[in-house]
Amino acid sequence: MTLSKAHNASLCVELVRKGYHLDELDGVILKLSSRWCLLASLDSLDPDGYWIIRRDTVRHVRYRRFEAFRHRILRANGTISKLRLPRGIDIATTDSLVTSLVSQRRYAIVYRETESEWWSLHAAILGQERGGLLLHGFDGAGVFESRIRRYPVADITCIRFGGRYLREYQSASPYDYDKPRPITVA
Repeated sequence: MTLSKAHNASLCVELVRKGYHLDELDGVILKLSSRWCLLASLDSLDPDGYWIIRRDTVRHVRYRRFEAFRHRILRANGTISKLRLPRGIDIATTDSLVTSLVSQRRYAIVYRETESEWWSLHAAILGQERGGLLLHGFDGAGVFESRIRRYPVADITCIRFGGRYLREYQSASPYDYDKPRPITVA
């Protein structure tokens, strides 16, 4: 099955990725662009935030008996019809994606994956500068790093945002987006 077919039918699918750390992601594709895929994430059968996935990292789309059964459940209980695009998120281009994520002022988990290594950073997304995504990372205790890091946007494979986990962190450790901070290259 293709990404476009799954998107057009609002199917509950599993995206199988090319040997990356996050090799399988479950959900409903809400929007596609030439470079990005916006997936409503499912935790069991409950919506829980979103994934923005670089399309070239998706090996194929699974829609087997398991996914079809989950889809029937989600359609029957009204979950599929209630899924909405997150307000203000534009995945048309990478620049519009970054701009829209910055305007949200939400925490996110940003991933860079290759077939041999990966990293993720829990962070406030602050902007884009010289081809890099400006991220102010925080640790498991909600403490922010002393510096803002710039990571090449071209290296970003997916971004997780809007889920319960990140909302809880943001409410427990709010970030002052208007406070100026030094920027360093990561």
